[in-house]
Amino acid sequence: MNYVVAASMDGTILIANLAELQNPSSTTAYDLKTPIYSVVLNRDYKTTRSFIYGTKSGKVVLSHTNWLGTRNERTLASDRGPIVKMEIIGNVLIWFSDEGVTFWDLRTESVVSKISRPKGANFPAELCWPRVCFPEHDRMLIGWGDHIWLVKCDDGSESNETNFKLSSAMSTFSKPVAEAHVSIEFEMKLPDGVIAGIASLKGDLIILTVNSSGKITEPPELRIINSVTHEETITDEIVLKGYQQLRINDLHLGQFVGKQAKFFIVCSTEGIVAEEFDLMGRYNWYMEKRRYLQAWEMSEHLISTEERCNVGIKQVQVYLEDENWPQATSFLKQVLDKCEQGSFLLEKWEQWCWIFIHAKKIELLATILPTVGPVDLPSSIYDKCLEYFLEEDNEKLFHYMAFWDPAYYDYEHIQQLIDQKLELEPELPVLRRALANSYLQTDFPMKAVKHFIHLKDPQTIDILSKHHLTSHFVDEIPSIIKFTITKEELDDAPLSLLSEKLDSILSILVDQRHEILPERLLHLFDKTNLRVVSFLYLQRITAVDSFMAEPYETELMTLFAEYAPTQLLGYLKKAQHYDMDVALEITRQRELYPELVHLLGRVGKTAEAMYLIIDKLDDPDMAIEFARSQNDDKLWDIFLDNGINKPRFIKTLLQHTGTLFDGSVLKRIPEGVEIEGLKDSLERIMKDNELMVVIHKVILQIIDSDGQGKAHELNDLRWRGKLVDIKEWSEKMALLQDGKVVPYEQLNEKDI
Repeated sequence: MNYVVAASMDGTILIANLAELQNPSSTTAYDLKTPIYSVVLNRDYKTTRSFIYGTKSGKVVLSHTNWLGTRNERTLASDRGPIVKMEIIGNVLIWFSDEGVTFWDLRTESVVSKISRPKGANFPAELCWPRVCFPEHDRMLIGWGDHIWLVKCDDGSESNETNFKLSSAMSTFSKPVAEAHVSIEFEMKLPDGVIAGIASLKGDLIILTVNSSGKITEPPELRIINSVTHEETITDEIVLKGYQQLRINDLHLGQFVGKQAKFFIVCSTEGIVAEEFDLMGRYNWYMEKRRYLQAWEMSEHLISTEERCNVGIKQVQVYLEDENWPQATSFLKQVLDKCEQGSFLLEKWEQWCWIFIHAKKIELLATILPTVGPVDLPSSIYDKCLEYFLEEDNEKLFHYMAFWDPAYYDYEHIQQLIDQKLELEPELPVLRRALANSYLQTDFPMKAVKHFIHLKDPQTIDILSKHHLTSHFVDEIPSIIKFTITKEELDDAPLSLLSEKLDSILSILVDQRHEILPERLLHLFDKTNLRVVSFLYLQRITAVDSFMAEPYETELMTLFAEYAPTQLLGYLKKAQHYDMDVALEITRQRELYPELVHLLGRVGKTAEAMYLIIDKLDDPDMAIEFARSQNDDKLWDIFLDNGINKPRFIKTLLQHTGTLFDGSVLKRIPEGVEIEGLKDSLERIMKDNELMVVIHKVILQIIDSDGQGKAHELNDLRWRGKLVDIKEWSEKMALLQDGKVVPYEQLNEKDI
């Protein structure tokens, strides 16, 4: 049989039998004539009729009835401040006061342990009551102020029963009293708020908190805290009627543990029940509270895809109610991406696209429109976006036309609109580039090229080549070249740099030399002051197709003289079909003497060439080499007659004396001419002459010795006889009338 007890500040204590609540006579009342905050029934109240209460003055009093029915009271302990709460676990009495929490062993009537009030608590116990719950029969959760303790309380009764074993002869002796034991299993402090109630749910803590210990200015919060990590997992506001007029002691949190846990938040004005939901219950609760975002997030595997999509759209509408279009846009995309493909999804997309369009939120809509997958939205939606950007933001028009597949929108319609605008405002480069790119995307490269030329895009030539359109835009090639390289580069840049920058264009023109003839290009280059490009172009033509380059050798020779004179001599030696008269004229005009010497040698004017070498180039080595290559004695005479008065020439002559000239050359040197290195040259000549004499003698000795040997061999051969077999010889040979002997095989009929 269970009893309940209650006390009041007027000193009244009521004890009732739960089984007989409808019978008023079953309730016992005591008037103790002192203010009482707390009371607990002693163990076996039915038998002992005893209870313990705490007074406002701090006394802990045991009240019991003796065998005569007289009620006696005895003070067990005194404490500082009111005894605001009392609990009992087995033989251990627990009370709360300004000192903190006291654990009292009823058997030994002594203090087992104490827990001090939270440090920094600046309010008396009676203004902020402690809150207690019992997750297990020997464990107690205490929430007081901003502190939480989990306390294990062993009253010693179980260890007493386990350890006390006596024989029947000793059974009359009293059992030994085991000591009670109290330990704190964990303690934590809340970062904010004051505890107004505490409970537990599957090992986690549920606490009811308010913002202060006095008057409550904000709605209380029901929090769930992980008891292991101490992290707050869920927080929910509890909006009670008239909460602003409540104080912390007016709030109470109770717990019922059954198939589903229930929690009761009670105050003087209202009571609220919080239930532990299953997934579906939680979903329904979220929906009732219009918390569509949480409902959408937790319902992925709980409801159908279409239903979940509708839940997400409700949250989108919530965002729009707050005019939060960016958040609504982002979440709408997230919701629709989770829907299954089909007519339902297409309907939702169309519906929301037009909502955005009519609300003038096209910039946001464009960011989420489908660009992959089978969602087949009407092209008019994409058209509306592009038409809007055409008028408001050309940069975004360019972006989306490049990003969206042209199949999504009516590209011919959009191209026509852009073209019309460019006719009125031609200097809109972003818009023109968008149109040019669109023509490329939709396989109209011919239309794109004129816009790329207008934009002076260096990639124009590559586009022409890729789409085989170069021959259609030959007249534009000079313009393309001029926006590929600057005028300063054309005038001053090294040929190597120009060749590198024009590499793509030149390669394309050379590759298409049979479709675009060099003659046409050279005419265009000459007319547009691009002779240097002609030079680079003809160089490449010559390198890959010498036969096609033959008609242009004279022009290329002229360009070599203008742009690369140091390379002209090499070209003149290799080429065979240039105009010799033009070459001679150009080299004379430009005073390109080495090249002119080569040309004069080719046309037989060797004497003129030798005079150039001696008079203009002053190069004795070149003169000697030229005379030697032409094999003309007159050239040596010119060399000697004109060079003998020049020290450099004399020195070179002396170096070659003995090989090309004889020593008589020395006699022709004028007197008084200073010749650097003359002594060394004469010594060398003498040595060379002595060496030549020795060599000649050795050669003569070798010849004489070889001649004598051959003569002896010849005499020996003449004097030798030869053995002949007459018989064999006569059978094979025939003697003719004229005395000749011939083989029978060679006889003619007339000889027989």
